[in-house]
Amino acid sequence: MNNAVIKLALLFLLPLGFVKGQEIPNTLTPEQKAYELSLIWKEMSYNFANMDNCQGLNVDSLYAAYIPKIQRTRDDFEHYLTMQEFLAHFHNNHTYCMMPQQLMPSLAMIRLQTEYRDGKIYIRNISSQYADKVSVGDEIVRIDGVPAVEWFTQIVAPLISCTNQETLLEAAMFTSNALHPMIFQPKSYNTKLEMEVKSGNGLKKLLIGYDWLFSPSKEQEEEQLKYHWMATESENLAGNNNLFVFFPTQDAAYLRIDDCNAATADTFMKYFPTINQNMHFVLDLRNNLGGDGRAYSPITPYLVDKDSIMLSGMLLSRVNNSAYRAWAAARMLYGDPESMDEYTKRVYCPHLFNNAFDTIQATTVANGNPDSQRYHGKVYVLVGPRTASAAEGFVMQLVQSPNVCVVERPLRVLRVSRLWYRSPRASSA
Repeated sequence: MNNAVIKLALLFLLPLGFVKGQEIPNTLTPEQKAYELSLIWKEMSYNFANMDNCQGLNVDSLYAAYIPKIQRTRDDFEHYLTMQEFLAHFHNNHTYCMMPQQLMPSLAMIRLQTEYRDGKIYIRNISSQYADKVSVGDEIVRIDGVPAVEWFTQIVAPLISCTNQETLLEAAMFTSNALHPMIFQPKSYNTKLEMEVKSGNGLKKLLIGYDWLFSPSKEQEEEQLKYHWMATESENLAGNNNLFVFFPTQDAAYLRIDDCNAATADTFMKYFPTINQNMHFVLDLRNNLGGDGRAYSPITPYLVDKDSIMLSGMLLSRVNNSAYRAWAAARMLYGDPESMDEYTKRVYCPHLFNNAFDTIQATTVANGNPDSQRYHGKVYVLVGPRTASAAEGFVMQLVQSPNVCVVERPLRVLRVSRLWYRSPRASSA
Protein backbone atom coordinates (compact mmCIF):
# COMPACT_ATOMS: atom_id res chain seq x y z
CA MET A 1 0.00 0.00 0.00
CA ASN A 2 2.65 2.47 1.07
CA ASN A 3 4.90 1.49 -1.85
CA ALA A 4 2.04 2.00 -4.28
CA VAL A 5 1.37 5.46 -2.88
CA ILE A 6 5.04 6.38 -3.20
CA LYS A 7 5.21 5.19 -6.81
CA LEU A 8 2.06 7.12 -7.69
CA ALA A 9 3.46 10.27 -6.13
CA LEU A 10 6.65 9.89 -8.15
CA LEU A 11 4.66 9.55 -11.35
CA PHE A 12 2.98 12.87 -10.64
CA LEU A 13 6.27 14.56 -9.73
CA LEU A 14 8.28 13.41 -12.74
CA PRO A 15 6.62 15.71 -15.32
CA LEU A 16 7.20 18.71 -13.06
CA GLY A 17 10.84 17.80 -12.61
CA PHE A 18 11.20 17.33 -16.36
CA VAL A 19 9.85 20.81 -17.08
CA LYS A 20 12.25 22.34 -14.57
CA GLY A 21 15.15 20.43 -16.10
CA GLN A 22 14.32 21.85 -19.51
CA GLU A 23 14.55 25.40 -18.14
CA ILE A 24 17.94 24.85 -16.48
CA PRO A 25 19.99 22.12 -18.22
CA ASN A 26 21.43 19.54 -15.87
CA THR A 27 23.50 17.37 -18.19
CA LEU A 28 26.44 16.31 -16.02
CA THR A 29 26.60 13.59 -13.38
CA PRO A 30 28.61 14.23 -10.17
CA GLU A 31 31.31 11.93 -11.57
CA GLN A 32 31.52 13.90 -14.82
CA LYS A 33 31.73 17.17 -12.88
CA ALA A 34 34.61 15.82 -10.80
CA TYR A 35 36.32 14.58 -13.96
CA GLU A 36 36.11 17.99 -15.64
CA LEU A 37 37.50 19.65 -12.52
CA SER A 38 40.32 17.09 -12.51
CA LEU A 39 41.24 17.96 -16.09
CA ILE A 40 41.56 21.62 -15.17
CA TRP A 41 43.50 20.95 -11.97
CA LYS A 42 45.93 18.70 -13.85
CA GLU A 43 46.58 21.35 -16.49
CA MET A 44 46.83 24.23 -14.01
CA SER A 45 49.09 22.35 -11.62
CA TYR A 46 51.93 22.03 -14.09
CA ASN A 47 51.24 24.39 -16.98
CA PHE A 48 50.03 27.68 -15.47
CA ALA A 49 52.69 30.34 -15.98
CA ASN A 50 51.50 33.07 -13.61
CA MET A 51 51.95 31.48 -10.20
CA ASP A 52 53.73 34.64 -9.05
CA ASN A 53 50.24 36.22 -9.06
CA CYS A 54 48.98 33.50 -6.68
CA GLN A 55 51.17 33.90 -3.63
CA GLY A 56 50.24 31.34 -0.97
CA LEU A 57 47.97 29.30 -3.26
CA ASN A 58 48.30 25.53 -2.91
CA VAL A 59 46.82 24.12 -6.11
CA ASP A 60 46.39 20.61 -4.70
CA SER A 61 44.56 21.83 -1.58
CA LEU A 62 42.32 24.03 -3.71
CA TYR A 63 41.48 21.06 -5.93
CA ALA A 64 40.66 18.84 -2.94
CA ALA A 65 38.35 21.52 -1.50
CA TYR A 66 36.43 21.87 -4.77
CA ILE A 67 35.82 18.16 -5.47
CA PRO A 68 32.80 17.92 -3.12
CA LYS A 69 31.77 21.47 -3.95
CA ILE A 70 31.59 20.82 -7.71
CA GLN A 71 29.77 17.51 -7.21
CA ARG A 72 27.04 19.17 -5.14
CA THR A 73 26.11 21.74 -7.81
CA ARG A 74 22.41 21.41 -8.63
CA ASP A 75 22.52 22.17 -12.36
CA ASP A 76 24.77 23.22 -15.25
CA PHE A 77 24.64 26.90 -14.28
CA GLU A 78 25.93 26.23 -10.77
CA HIS A 79 28.54 23.91 -12.28
CA TYR A 80 29.74 26.71 -14.55
CA LEU A 81 29.66 29.21 -11.67
CA THR A 82 31.69 26.94 -9.39
CA MET A 83 34.22 26.15 -12.10
CA GLN A 84 34.69 29.87 -12.68
CA GLU A 85 35.11 30.42 -8.94
CA PHE A 86 37.86 27.76 -8.94
CA LEU A 87 39.70 29.45 -11.81
CA ALA A 88 39.34 32.91 -10.24
CA HIS A 89 41.83 31.85 -7.55
CA PHE A 90 44.58 32.04 -10.18
CA HIS A 91 44.19 35.80 -10.67
CA ASN A 92 44.57 35.85 -14.45
CA ASN A 93 42.22 37.63 -16.85
CA HIS A 94 42.78 35.05 -19.58
CA THR A 95 42.13 32.07 -17.33
CA TYR A 96 38.40 31.65 -17.01
CA CYS A 97 35.42 29.41 -17.75
CA MET A 98 33.24 30.46 -20.67
CA MET A 99 29.48 30.49 -20.30
CA PRO A 100 28.18 27.36 -22.10
CA GLN A 101 25.93 28.36 -24.99
CA GLN A 102 23.35 25.80 -23.95
CA LEU A 103 22.62 27.89 -20.85
CA MET A 104 21.87 31.14 -22.63
CA PRO A 105 18.15 30.48 -23.32
CA SER A 106 17.66 29.78 -19.60
CA LEU A 107 19.22 33.04 -18.39
CA ALA A 108 18.07 36.55 -17.64
CA MET A 109 20.05 39.74 -17.00
CA ILE A 110 19.76 42.41 -14.36
CA ARG A 111 18.93 45.84 -15.79
CA LEU A 112 21.29 47.73 -13.52
CA GLN A 113 24.69 49.33 -13.97
CA THR A 114 26.80 50.35 -10.99
CA GLU A 115 29.87 52.44 -10.36
CA TYR A 116 32.45 52.35 -7.56
CA ARG A 117 33.59 55.84 -6.59
CA ASP A 118 35.18 57.28 -3.44
CA GLY A 119 34.53 54.13 -1.45
CA LYS A 120 30.83 53.95 -2.33
CA ILE A 121 28.58 52.23 -4.88
CA TYR A 122 26.37 54.37 -7.12
CA ILE A 123 23.70 53.65 -9.71
CA ARG A 124 25.28 54.46 -13.06
CA ASN A 125 22.24 53.36 -15.05
CA ILE A 126 19.01 51.51 -14.42
CA SER A 127 15.92 50.38 -16.33
CA SER A 128 13.13 52.94 -16.65
CA GLN A 129 10.72 50.57 -14.89
CA TYR A 130 12.31 51.79 -11.64
CA ALA A 131 12.13 55.50 -12.56
CA ASP A 132 9.53 56.26 -9.88
CA LYS A 133 11.72 54.78 -7.15
CA VAL A 134 15.37 55.73 -7.75
CA SER A 135 17.49 57.91 -10.04
CA VAL A 136 20.79 57.59 -11.84
CA GLY A 137 23.49 58.77 -9.42
CA ASP A 138 21.79 57.50 -6.26
CA GLU A 139 24.01 55.68 -3.78
CA ILE A 140 23.39 51.98 -3.10
CA VAL A 141 23.91 51.60 0.64
CA ARG A 142 23.08 47.93 1.21
CA ILE A 143 22.32 44.84 -0.89
CA ASP A 144 20.48 41.93 0.73
CA GLY A 145 21.24 43.45 4.11
CA VAL A 146 25.00 43.69 3.48
CA PRO A 147 26.87 46.99 2.97
CA ALA A 148 27.08 47.46 -0.79
CA VAL A 149 30.88 47.50 -1.03
CA GLU A 150 31.08 44.33 1.07
CA TRP A 151 28.43 42.64 -1.08
CA PHE A 152 30.41 43.21 -4.27
CA THR A 153 33.63 42.21 -2.49
CA GLN A 154 32.24 39.01 -0.97
CA ILE A 155 29.69 37.85 -3.57
CA VAL A 156 30.90 39.07 -6.97
CA ALA A 157 34.68 39.55 -6.69
CA PRO A 158 35.47 35.87 -5.85
CA LEU A 159 33.97 34.89 -9.22
CA ILE A 160 36.16 37.22 -11.30
CA SER A 161 39.39 36.30 -13.07
CA CYS A 162 41.41 39.49 -12.51
CA THR A 163 45.17 39.88 -12.89
CA ASN A 164 45.40 43.31 -11.28
CA GLN A 165 43.81 43.10 -7.85
CA GLU A 166 43.72 46.91 -7.65
CA THR A 167 40.95 46.90 -10.25
CA LEU A 168 39.05 43.89 -8.87
CA LEU A 169 36.24 45.85 -7.24
CA GLU A 170 35.84 47.98 -10.37
CA ALA A 171 35.66 44.79 -12.45
CA ALA A 172 32.93 43.50 -10.12
CA MET A 173 30.56 46.31 -11.05
CA PHE A 174 27.41 45.73 -13.10
CA THR A 175 28.19 47.43 -16.42
CA SER A 176 27.04 47.20 -20.03
CA ASN A 177 30.18 45.28 -21.04
CA ALA A 178 30.77 43.28 -17.84
CA LEU A 179 31.82 39.67 -18.33
CA HIS A 180 31.49 38.35 -14.80
CA PRO A 181 28.88 35.65 -14.02
CA MET A 182 26.74 37.70 -11.61
CA ILE A 183 25.31 39.69 -14.51
CA PHE A 184 23.26 36.57 -15.31
CA GLN A 185 20.91 34.29 -13.38
CA PRO A 186 18.61 31.48 -14.52
CA LYS A 187 15.18 33.01 -14.96
CA SER A 188 13.61 30.10 -13.08
CA TYR A 189 15.64 31.05 -9.97
CA ASN A 190 13.55 34.23 -9.80
CA THR A 191 16.53 35.98 -8.17
CA LYS A 192 15.87 39.44 -6.75
CA LEU A 193 18.26 41.82 -5.02
CA GLU A 194 16.90 43.82 -2.12
CA MET A 195 18.61 47.21 -2.13
CA GLU A 196 18.68 50.13 0.23
CA VAL A 197 19.26 53.25 -1.85
CA LYS A 198 20.08 56.78 -0.68
CA SER A 199 18.35 59.31 -2.92
CA GLY A 200 17.47 62.99 -2.63
CA ASN A 201 14.37 62.03 -0.65
CA GLY A 202 16.22 59.88 1.88
CA LEU A 203 16.60 56.10 2.09
CA LYS A 204 14.44 53.90 -0.12
CA LYS A 205 13.99 50.15 -0.49
CA LEU A 206 14.22 48.70 -3.98
CA LEU A 207 13.63 45.12 -5.14
CA ILE A 208 15.31 44.59 -8.51
CA GLY A 209 15.19 41.26 -10.32
CA TYR A 210 16.99 39.43 -13.08
CA ASP A 211 14.11 39.87 -15.48
CA TRP A 212 15.59 40.93 -18.84
CA LEU A 213 15.25 37.70 -20.82
CA PHE A 214 17.66 36.49 -23.51
CA SER A 215 15.02 34.47 -25.34
CA PRO A 216 11.68 36.10 -24.58
CA SER A 217 8.39 35.03 -26.09
CA LYS A 218 6.63 37.50 -28.37
CA GLU A 219 4.56 38.78 -25.48
CA GLN A 220 7.58 39.04 -23.20
CA GLU A 221 9.57 40.88 -25.88
CA GLU A 222 6.77 43.41 -26.29
CA GLU A 223 6.76 43.93 -22.52
CA GLN A 224 10.55 44.44 -22.42
CA LEU A 225 10.43 46.99 -25.23
CA LYS A 226 8.35 49.26 -23.01
CA TYR A 227 11.44 49.99 -20.92
CA HIS A 228 14.76 51.66 -21.65
CA TRP A 229 17.92 52.70 -19.86
CA MET A 230 17.34 55.88 -17.85
CA ALA A 231 20.72 57.43 -18.70
CA THR A 232 21.39 58.33 -22.32
CA GLU A 233 23.84 56.25 -24.33
CA SER A 234 26.34 59.11 -24.60
CA GLU A 235 26.43 59.49 -20.81
CA ASN A 236 26.69 55.76 -20.33
CA LEU A 237 29.60 55.36 -22.74
CA ALA A 238 31.44 58.58 -21.90
CA GLY A 239 35.21 58.24 -22.07
CA ASN A 240 35.27 55.19 -24.35
CA ASN A 241 36.29 57.07 -27.49
CA ASN A 242 39.76 57.69 -28.95
CA LEU A 243 41.04 61.26 -28.69
CA PHE A 244 43.72 63.18 -30.61
CA VAL A 245 45.09 66.57 -29.53
CA PHE A 246 47.81 68.65 -31.22
CA PHE A 247 49.86 71.15 -29.18
CA PRO A 248 51.77 73.28 -31.73
CA THR A 249 53.44 75.54 -29.15
CA GLN A 250 54.84 72.51 -27.29
CA ASP A 251 55.83 70.70 -30.50
CA ALA A 252 53.77 67.74 -29.23
CA ALA A 253 50.87 65.48 -30.18
CA TYR A 254 48.64 63.34 -27.94
CA LEU A 255 46.64 60.25 -28.94
CA ARG A 256 44.46 58.18 -26.63
CA ILE A 257 43.63 54.66 -27.83
CA ASP A 258 41.06 52.92 -25.64
CA ASP A 259 40.92 49.52 -27.33
CA CYS A 260 42.63 47.27 -29.84
CA ASN A 261 40.32 46.51 -32.73
CA ALA A 262 40.14 46.60 -36.52
CA ALA A 263 39.99 50.41 -36.55
CA THR A 264 43.02 50.99 -34.29
CA ALA A 265 45.63 51.13 -37.07
CA ASP A 266 43.38 53.37 -39.20
CA THR A 267 43.02 55.77 -36.26
CA PHE A 268 46.79 55.98 -35.85
CA MET A 269 47.48 56.38 -39.58
CA LYS A 270 44.93 59.19 -39.78
CA TYR A 271 47.00 61.28 -37.36
CA PHE A 272 50.53 60.02 -38.09
CA PRO A 273 51.41 62.79 -40.60
CA THR A 274 50.76 65.35 -37.83
CA ILE A 275 52.49 63.22 -35.18
CA ASN A 276 55.55 62.87 -37.40
CA GLN A 277 55.95 66.65 -37.62
CA ASN A 278 56.39 67.00 -33.85
CA MET A 279 59.27 66.11 -31.56
CA HIS A 280 57.09 64.74 -28.74
CA PHE A 281 54.33 62.16 -28.98
CA VAL A 282 52.18 61.02 -26.02
CA LEU A 283 50.41 57.69 -26.53
CA ASP A 284 47.80 57.16 -23.83
CA LEU A 285 46.95 53.48 -23.16
CA ARG A 286 45.82 53.89 -19.53
CA ASN A 287 42.26 52.72 -20.20
CA ASN A 288 43.01 50.21 -22.94
CA LEU A 289 41.83 46.77 -21.80
CA GLY A 290 43.06 45.09 -24.98
CA GLY A 291 41.17 43.27 -27.70
CA ASP A 292 42.66 41.98 -30.94
CA GLY A 293 46.37 41.33 -30.49
CA ARG A 294 46.94 41.92 -34.22
CA ALA A 295 45.47 45.43 -34.14
CA TYR A 296 48.66 47.24 -33.14
CA SER A 297 51.08 45.31 -35.39
CA PRO A 298 50.79 47.80 -38.31
CA ILE A 299 51.58 50.68 -35.92
CA THR A 300 54.77 49.24 -34.41
CA PRO A 301 57.06 49.82 -37.46
CA TYR A 302 56.23 53.55 -37.35
CA LEU A 303 57.11 54.01 -33.68
CA VAL A 304 60.00 51.55 -33.21
CA ASP A 305 63.04 53.28 -34.68
CA LYS A 306 65.04 50.11 -35.33
CA ASP A 307 65.84 47.98 -38.37
CA SER A 308 64.55 44.82 -36.68
CA ILE A 309 61.53 44.32 -34.44
CA MET A 310 60.92 41.61 -31.87
CA LEU A 311 57.28 40.53 -32.24
CA SER A 312 56.64 40.08 -28.53
CA GLY A 313 58.23 40.35 -25.13
CA MET A 314 60.07 37.50 -23.49
CA LEU A 315 57.73 34.51 -22.99
CA LEU A 316 58.23 31.94 -20.27
CA SER A 317 56.62 28.53 -20.16
CA ARG A 318 56.38 26.28 -17.10
CA VAL A 319 58.44 23.10 -17.40
CA ASN A 320 56.96 19.82 -16.18
CA ASN A 321 59.72 17.26 -15.58
CA SER A 322 58.26 14.42 -13.55
CA ALA A 323 61.63 12.74 -12.99
CA TYR A 324 63.20 15.91 -11.58
CA ARG A 325 60.11 16.54 -9.47
CA ALA A 326 60.26 13.04 -7.98
CA TRP A 327 63.99 13.36 -7.30
CA ALA A 328 63.50 16.65 -5.49
CA ALA A 329 60.52 15.28 -3.53
CA ALA A 330 62.53 12.30 -2.35
CA ARG A 331 65.29 14.59 -1.06
CA MET A 332 62.99 17.27 0.34
CA LEU A 333 60.19 15.18 1.86
CA TYR A 334 61.93 11.94 2.80
CA GLY A 335 65.53 13.02 3.23
CA ASP A 336 67.33 15.79 5.05
CA PRO A 337 66.63 19.13 3.31
CA GLU A 338 69.41 20.80 5.27
CA SER A 339 72.05 18.56 3.71
CA MET A 340 70.73 18.93 0.15
CA ASP A 341 73.51 19.78 -2.29
CA GLU A 342 73.40 22.96 -4.36
CA TYR A 343 72.97 21.11 -7.64
CA THR A 344 69.75 19.46 -6.42
CA LYS A 345 68.46 22.79 -5.15
CA ARG A 346 69.25 24.53 -8.41
CA VAL A 347 68.25 21.86 -10.94
CA TYR A 348 65.63 19.61 -9.32
CA CYS A 349 63.81 21.69 -6.70
CA PRO A 350 62.28 24.24 -9.11
CA HIS A 351 60.22 21.39 -10.58
CA LEU A 352 58.92 20.43 -7.15
CA PHE A 353 57.91 23.99 -6.31
CA ASN A 354 56.40 24.70 -9.76
CA ASN A 355 58.74 27.55 -10.60
CA ALA A 356 60.85 25.95 -13.32
CA PHE A 357 60.49 27.92 -16.54
CA ASP A 358 61.75 27.62 -20.08
CA THR A 359 62.38 30.77 -22.10
CA ILE A 360 60.63 30.91 -25.46
CA GLN A 361 62.62 32.97 -27.92
CA ALA A 362 60.54 35.65 -29.60
CA THR A 363 60.54 36.00 -33.38
CA THR A 364 62.43 38.97 -34.82
CA VAL A 365 61.48 40.47 -38.17
CA ALA A 366 62.83 43.30 -40.32
CA ASN A 367 61.24 46.72 -40.00
CA GLY A 368 59.82 47.28 -43.45
CA ASN A 369 59.29 51.02 -42.97
CA PRO A 370 61.89 53.32 -44.55
CA ASP A 371 63.58 55.90 -42.35
CA SER A 372 61.18 58.62 -43.51
CA GLN A 373 58.23 56.60 -42.21
CA ARG A 374 59.65 56.06 -38.72
CA TYR A 375 59.02 58.46 -35.89
CA HIS A 376 62.34 59.89 -34.60
CA GLY A 377 61.00 62.03 -31.78
CA LYS A 378 60.40 61.09 -28.15
CA VAL A 379 57.48 58.74 -27.46
CA TYR A 380 55.86 58.78 -24.00
CA VAL A 381 53.57 55.78 -23.43
CA LEU A 382 51.11 56.27 -20.56
CA VAL A 383 50.10 53.02 -18.85
CA GLY A 384 48.17 52.17 -15.71
CA PRO A 385 46.24 49.44 -13.87
CA ARG A 386 43.74 49.24 -16.75
CA THR A 387 46.37 48.72 -19.45
CA ALA A 388 45.81 45.03 -20.18
CA SER A 389 46.04 42.10 -22.56
CA ALA A 390 46.69 43.21 -26.16
CA ALA A 391 47.61 46.69 -24.92
CA GLU A 392 50.39 45.14 -22.82
CA GLY A 393 51.65 43.33 -25.90
CA PHE A 394 51.69 46.67 -27.72
CA VAL A 395 53.78 48.23 -24.95
CA MET A 396 56.22 45.29 -24.99
CA GLN A 397 56.85 45.92 -28.67
CA LEU A 398 57.24 49.67 -28.27
CA VAL A 399 59.85 49.51 -25.49
CA GLN A 400 62.32 47.99 -27.95
CA SER A 401 62.83 51.46 -29.36
CA PRO A 402 65.40 53.69 -27.63
CA ASN A 403 63.14 56.73 -28.09
CA VAL A 404 60.21 55.21 -26.12
CA CYS A 405 59.61 56.00 -22.45
CA VAL A 406 56.88 54.23 -20.41
CA VAL A 407 55.29 56.61 -17.90
CA GLU A 408 53.50 55.98 -14.56
CA ARG A 409 54.68 52.47 -13.69
CA PRO A 410 57.86 50.54 -14.54
CA LEU A 411 57.19 47.93 -17.19
CA ARG A 412 57.43 44.37 -15.92
CA VAL A 413 58.37 41.32 -17.95
CA LEU A 414 55.07 39.48 -18.12
CA ARG A 415 54.57 35.75 -18.01
CA VAL A 416 51.75 35.28 -20.44
CA SER A 417 49.10 32.60 -19.95
CA ARG A 418 46.02 32.33 -22.15
CA LEU A 419 44.58 29.16 -20.70
CA TRP A 420 40.80 29.13 -20.80
CA TYR A 421 38.37 26.32 -20.41
CA ARG A 422 35.05 25.33 -21.89
CA SER A 423 33.09 22.24 -20.99
CA PRO A 424 33.35 19.58 -23.72
CA ARG A 425 29.63 18.98 -23.30
CA ALA A 426 28.95 22.67 -23.91
CA SER A 427 31.22 22.71 -26.96
CA SER A 428 29.32 19.88 -28.60
CA ALA A 429 25.89 21.32 -27.79
